[in-house]
Amino acid sequence: MSMRSLQRRAFFLSVLAATLASSSRVIAADSTKEETKEACIAASERAQELRRTSKLQEARAQIVACMDATCPGPVREDCSRLLTEVDAAMPTLVLTAQDAAGNDLSVVHVTMDGQSFAERLDGKPLPLNPGEHHFVFHVSGLPSVDKTWVVSQGEKDRRERVVLGSAPVPAVMPAPGTSPSAPPSSVPPASGPTVASPATPTPLAPMPAVQPANRSPSTLPEESTRREKGTAQASRPPVGVFIAGGVGIAGLVAATVSGVLAVSKASSLNDECPGGRTTCPSSAQSDISDLHTMETVTNIGLGVGIAGVAVASIWWLASGRTEKVSPSPTTAWIGVGSAGVSGRF
Repeated sequence: MSMRSLQRRAFFLSVLAATLASSSRVIAADSTKEETKEACIAASERAQELRRTSKLQEARAQIVACMDATCPGPVREDCSRLLTEVDAAMPTLVLTAQDAAGNDLSVVHVTMDGQSFAERLDGKPLPLNPGEHHFVFHVSGLPSVDKTWVVSQGEKDRRERVVLGSAPVPAVMPAPGTSPSAPPSSVPPASGPTVASPATPTPLAPMPAVQPANRSPSTLPEESTRREKGTAQASRPPVGVFIAGGVGIAGLVAATVSGVLAVSKASSLNDECPGGRTTCPSSAQSDISDLHTMETVTNIGLGVGIAGVAVASIWWLASGRTEKVSPSPTTAWIGVGSAGVSGRF
């Protein structure tokens, strides 16, 4: 075998190796993309479950994760709609605090259910989950104040004021040397010694109870029918599917390259051997040998390619890959560098 033939075979082998390496990189990229997709779908599912249990702040954190730019467009679309629903249902409080003299206090540390809720009160609405919550207001040098409020879903900018360090109301005492006034008696005094009756003190008027400010919370009605949103739940194919597919693609690429070279070589030999390959001069024997090698590589590559693609397809179907589509309406979406239609078809 001539040196030229060996060089050409080495070239074919290098092309095949490069093709296999490229296929491996494609497989790795596809695997990473599939993992990112599954993480986005899981965040969307957790957000919907937290929304159903009225844990709106936790649901919002999951929504931020599934709205990341790396998530698929349909998942981001669902999470965007869910974010609108959560923000509309999440209640907010506007808290204010004053001292006994009526001065506003801003440096107030507020805890809710034992957890830090606010470090300062600046008049801004503070979001929280609906339900009953226990608040404690702390100001340096003043006694703490405890409050328990029930906050309704969808209640926006509810205002509550607390007073810290209020002084007690002193009791009214009679002046020295005087006795409390008593209504005159219409009964004439009886004859005989007068017995002094103890003075009956006039009871103090009770302090009016501080009534909370009238409020009529606007409560968003619960949805009469909850739409169950399913999301794409797809099990990733086995790694063997990607390997078999990569080998099949590499075989087809190698067969294509060698086939093109074989056609070119056959055309050249036809010019050198007008009477057929049996009448070719001895100088063309090396080209004939190269042509046989190309034909062999073409046949082998074609067989490997077809077998690899067939095995990958059968393996994928046999792995039971299913997809559950959410019963959401069909909508069109446009994103950065991408566009499409989402919905059930």
